[in-house]
Amino acid sequence: MSTQPTLAQLQAWACRDIDRKAGEIRRLWLSDPFDQRRVYDRKHAQAVAYLAALELDPGATPGRYIGAEAARCGMSAAVVAARVIDAAAREDQIGPDVEAERTGGKKDVRAAADPAAVASALAASLAALQAIAQALDAQGLWRSSSARK
Repeated sequence: MSTQPTLAQLQAWACRDIDRKAGEIRRLWLSDPFDQRRVYDRKHAQAVAYLAALELDPGATPGRYIGAEAARCGMSAAVVAARVIDAAAREDQIGPDVEAERTGGKKDVRAAADPAAVASALAASLAALQAIAQALDAQGLWRSSSARK
């Protein structure tokens, strides 16, 4: 004997699917593990500090993340710092739209009064997230073309 899922279960599953889709889009331009996020935050802080220090002192020493990456990749610390800042700017451009749809879609799902309304809200949110991804692709804002495969 099979039982139909409750409305609350359908809503929870739909919210999970919205989170999953938003996460997929984010992972195309940003690593997803929490610890990697912390590394990016530290690199950004070091990049901003280094470029500011460089304005005052051409011999300024970069932080370890920036310096180590520059040495390993054969680039100047200033180039690495600029790339880190550019990546953060892309994230600031992309992130709000994805997050707004993720939270708004989940709000719509939770407000749905029946299974058909849950399915409709889920489909609308997933379509909106996909449209955001396609717009980002059209603008060339992905981290790399290989990330879309």
